Amino acid sequence: MDYVDIKIYIKSINGNTILDHKDFISEYKQKIRAVVDECKILGLSKEETKRRKKLVPKVGRIPCEEELLATSLNVCKIIYEQKKGEAFNVSDWNHTDIIVKVDLSRCSLETYKKIYNGFTLMINNREVKYVLLNVTNGGAKTGKAYFIQKSIRDNFLGSSYQNMGANLTEEDLIDMVALESYRALSSSHIESLIYIHPHEILILDDYDYSTITKGYKVYAKEDRALDVKLEELVVESSLFDGEGLIQYDMDGVSDKDGFLLLRQQYTKCCAFKCDIKQYYKDSLRDKYETAFVEDAFGNHVRASEVKLIMCKSSVKWVKFMDKLVTKDSDTLRLWHDSIINANGAFGVVKDAYESKLGDVAHSNYQFTQSLDPATIDKVIEPSAMFLEELKTNDSKFLEVINAKASDFNNYELWHKICKNNSELRHAEFVERRMQSIYSDIRKEISHGNLIHHGRYMTICGNPIALLNWSLGKAPVDEFNHEDEYIQCYCKGMPFGYLGGARSQHNSRNNLVSLHNVKCNDIERYMHTGDNVVIVNQRSVFQARTNGSDEDGDTLFVTYDEGFVHNCHKAMIEDYVVVNSVENTKIRVPYSNEYLAEIDHKIREKNKQIGSSSNIAQKCQTLYWITGAPKYYKYCIILAVVAQIAIDSAKKSFECDIALTTKQIR
Repeated sequence: MDYVDIKIYIKSINGNTILDHKDFISEYKQKIRAVVDECKILGLSKEETKRRKKLVPKVGRIPCEEELLATSLNVCKIIYEQKKGEAFNVSDWNHTDIIVKVDLSRCSLETYKKIYNGFTLMINNREVKYVLLNVTNGGAKTGKAYFIQKSIRDNFLGSSYQNMGANLTEEDLIDMVALESYRALSSSHIESLIYIHPHEILILDDYDYSTITKGYKVYAKEDRALDVKLEELVVESSLFDGEGLIQYDMDGVSDKDGFLLLRQQYTKCCAFKCDIKQYYKDSLRDKYETAFVEDAFGNHVRASEVKLIMCKSSVKWVKFMDKLVTKDSDTLRLWHDSIINANGAFGVVKDAYESKLGDVAHSNYQFTQSLDPATIDKVIEPSAMFLEELKTNDSKFLEVINAKASDFNNYELWHKICKNNSELRHAEFVERRMQSIYSDIRKEISHGNLIHHGRYMTICGNPIALLNWSLGKAPVDEFNHEDEYIQCYCKGMPFGYLGGARSQHNSRNNLVSLHNVKCNDIERYMHTGDNVVIVNQRSVFQARTNGSDEDGDTLFVTYDEGFVHNCHKAMIEDYVVVNSVENTKIRVPYSNEYLAEIDHKIREKNKQIGSSSNIAQKCQTLYWITGAPKYYKYCIILAVVAQIAIDSAKKSFECDIALTTKQIR
């Protein structure tokens, strides 16, 4: 028997972007934790604690209309769980503009199809029909989808692709995975809005780079199982995939250095803060006020007015131009019209951020697994020093638990108790809790999430080359090629040699050795701050980091000697891995039934990703223990298995990954 979880939301339909919700359930859990902690401090009995917990209301206060207009999206009821086939009933609710979040993580394909074709809720004894709104990339992996009342769908979807002239029917064969994920971009959680007029935006062609290097080619054998061989390979990368540049001091942009992760209709761009005006002034000199630059569509944009530069890889509607174009207008103009209708609004998903633990960060246990056990003493040294400091430096310990505070623990409360009351700090019950928190931190480290001097940094690729490319010049910059390192510029790290790694991580072939060099042009024009790493993408960087791009992906970067040594050795000895399995894009008729099949497949394939990663970690352990080459080979193959599992919903691969995994097991 399948079960379907329903969450009820409300939406004020006076804007073009859905803002994220305040989860009353999370608020309820926080209040419960606060009551329990208060009872412990007061030394109250279990019975009294239980009584006080019952007094906490289980559902947050339903907001009034004025608050709805201010917050746009709020959870208004707790999760309802009903058996398949029964009517869903939501009572005592008067608002009509409702969005429903459905959890299908435990459902069969049959239930997927049934729900995706719409369902009916009983609201105040009135039947209300709900139809599919969108499915995000993350939602498809976990079985989540959003639905909206049919009666208001057309009004609400005024900001969707249908406003750009799309008229899709079941006769159209399209890439449904891409369409749904791009369509959901404008419903991303956003922190704020900025306003950019279309004539201030410059869209450029992407620039691809390829090089020939020795690497591991993963291919399909006659039995469709995967195998690997070492040979000379062509490795390709895109210099500006999902990357953009935004005028750092324009209206609405915060004064913090860094980037803005932007969303608009069919648009996803990580815009790094840059002094575009100064670069154009330096390059165009006395022609600055009158010069025009040409975009990817042959249009001319006045150079002095450009505030945002991005490439075609950021504007996803390019992939569906044949479906979006109408008789009387082109797609670019339709996109411009949708921006103008939104008053030039772009949603800012993420802005500049600070590292939680300052100059140190936890690495991933998968990274640790890739490090040579012979170097482990050097690798764990920073972790040992960190734990020792927590034991001996009380202010540092309080600083760390405050940084680690979240909705899933009560560290913030204990930090306030110790910070605001020095007498309570050394009380017996507080000491016991501090010891418990210290043990939790030590356990996290012992599980492989080691401490290193470094941080997770957002990846930016060759921004000066992008500025040159915008003027029709060759996309070149100050970075040079090095055989054993990839050059980068990282303001938040010392100049010299660094080590880097990125999840999803399967083997030493995913480690990167970086050389942090001084770049005068970057220092003059870029305002990216301490938490961005600018990488030379004219290299094997993208291939070694499992196909990373520049639309907000992050890289763990450290200057610790043990980690750096391992990365350097891996760059020399552990060649790049290339997926050479033949594939074709999957195109299906535009219908909810086919979308249900695809999303169900994505959910199931997501389990294979975790499975292949777990097997890869075991193989890596066996390789370090035995030194047997077969385990090294398995790690390489499993890295490609994970990639294929990720892409299998939108591409058909000429291989059998289930057979491959079975043979390795």
